[in-house]
Amino acid sequence: MKKIIMNGANTHIMSIKIDTAFNYFEKYNKARNLAQATITAYYKNYAYFNEFLKHYKEKTGIDIKDCNQVTEDLIIDYINFMLDEKDIKKTTINTRITHIKAFFMYCFEHAYMKYFKISKLKLQKELKELYSDNDMQLLLKKPNLEVCCFEDYRNWVVANFTYATALRLRSIVNIKIKDISFQSKQIFIGHLKNKKTVFLPLGEMMADILKEYLSYRQRRARRLLVL
Repeated sequence: MKKIIMNGANTHIMSIKIDTAFNYFEKYNKARNLAQATITAYYKNYAYFNEFLKHYKEKTGIDIKDCNQVTEDLIIDYINFMLDEKDIKKTTINTRITHIKAFFMYCFEHAYMKYFKISKLKLQKELKELYSDNDMQLLLKKPNLEVCCFEDYRNWVVANFTYATALRLRSIVNIKIKDISFQSKQIFIGHLKNKKTVFLPLGEMMADILKEYLSYRQRRARRLLVL
């Protein structure tokens, strides 16, 4: 990537449409092999910014189409628009700022607009409510396999696996049977957010849960074939 001229003294700013620059940005992200969820988030938050630009045109009569029309004052107006006219949480506003900032940083680096600072809202951190010991006991209580449906049993296995590994759901759903080694007591994880691959240890209790689940699922599949 090009070095950003931080003092805003860019003298060779290109004339380019915002939509065109965003198309280039999307191609660039695809070439970087970013996660599809990240690319989708950039697109969604660009749509939110375009929604603001329509409001801005109705309010001021100014139609913002080119990158060099985007200024620090415009971004401040965008933030105030979200604060004043949108019923959204401040944490959500910061998420939108973060994603649109990534696009604008790309524009700064390619001399599509002059550099300016983009800051998020200052927020007081809130402590998330944690599950109590009783909550965890209920969540991890094994269902009666004689009466429960397969989905409830499967969800119980996933809850235990999440508790044991602290993995994100996206990583868990991509685990294959071949990734589990009961002999070495390890699980291969190939779908992490940072695109790294790791081997996680497999404890005795979780190994027993997975063995039983795989056996139960196999028996269930044979019954379905017979029916």
